Amino acid sequence: MAVKINISPDLQRFYDCQAAVEADGETVGECLEEFVAKCLKGNRKNSPGKIENFRTNVMVFLNKENTMNYDEPVQDGDELDLIVMPFGG
Repeated sequence: MAVKINISPDLQRFYDCQAAVEADGETVGECLEEFVAKCLKGNRKNSPGKIENFRTNVMVFLNKENTMNYDEPVQDGDELDLIVMPFGG
């Protein structure tokens, strides 16, 4: 399934790609894995852009709805939005 992934400006510095890219996968997680494999800059071990760090650093929205379920199925034309989680107080 072709899914459009929109990357917030705060995350774009970790990736070698446009602000929006397409990825294929059957689930949210598969699309994110393909996106990171294609676009992550270099080997940034502790980068918030690595898939292992998504759950603690990045909010994922599927069609404008927040999702933490990376096993959630996607369909052609769906959109994922990636936004850095706000921190601080």
